[in-house]
Amino acid sequence: MDRRTVLKNIALLSFAVTTCRVSPAFASPTVDQLSDINAKIIAIEARATDLRIPQIEGLPNIVSNVALSPDTWYREAAARLLGLMQRALEANQPDVISEAADLLVQITDIERSPSEYFLASRAKAPAFLSIKRSYGDLFDKCKIAPEYKATIGWYTNLIKRNKQRYDEVSEQTQIPWHFIAVIHGLESSFNFQTHLHNGDRLTTRTTHVPAGRPKSGQPPFTWKDSAVDALVLMKYVDRKDWTLERTLYRLEGYNGWGYRSKKININTPYLWSFSNHYSTGKYVKDGKYVSSTVSQQCGAAVLLKALTLSGDVSW
Repeated sequence: MDRRTVLKNIALLSFAVTTCRVSPAFASPTVDQLSDINAKIIAIEARATDLRIPQIEGLPNIVSNVALSPDTWYREAAARLLGLMQRALEANQPDVISEAADLLVQITDIERSPSEYFLASRAKAPAFLSIKRSYGDLFDKCKIAPEYKATIGWYTNLIKRNKQRYDEVSEQTQIPWHFIAVIHGLESSFNFQTHLHNGDRLTTRTTHVPAGRPKSGQPPFTWKDSAVDALVLMKYVDRKDWTLERTLYRLEGYNGWGYRSKKININTPYLWSFSNHYSTGKYVKDGKYVSSTVSQQCGAAVLLKALTLSGDVSW
């Protein structure tokens, strides 16, 4: 082996070690956390059964006493909690909603990729025109991975069931309802009890970045008022260009451009997770990339693809 090859191999090894040096708690729940999440979900499901909260066709229903799989824990937990919350909402059971919402915040904090949008240190955005065509090409060729079709099916059912709430924010901000919906999914796991900014609970002002929002009004905040504040803060209000390409550019920019770096260079899971355009690799903490970690959140572009195929969104 010549000297150049040796140096190249050392460089590759160094990169692998650097990118994988991360606390496991940020990548997945600890054994104790997963056990606690399991117990809480089963307890909330048992309470819903005792209250005879009816099931809803097309949404996840009670799966009592079934433990979460360590490999798919977030997808399973989010499905069960969101199903519980929607059913409790329509059955007027606010205590069940609150319990499930608190637990959904906990699991979202573990799984969600941190957004760079409000950070001064965020990576510089590439020029829109330099990557515009790639968005259209990727979207046209996007195929939902077979193992995720059922999950995406109930995601889109949930989105459509709550479309009126997204429409109300859209009317006030002139931002397309579907953009608001997918941001809600990625940042809050579709939890209407949390701030759109970052998934913090509506019972107080935001405590994570951006902290102290909304600045006006008093908690608890309505989801609509907080969502409008977040979109104003993002400077998306009254923008005129909402083509497919511009929409995907803004979505990727909200989460950050780190996946486009020369060392990583993969399609961002924030857009393409659950599709043929993504397999593995994820930022689990600001500046910490783990090549072996697989996102358990459905990408925003993939959600938009599903809504486009169903005829609910057109471009």
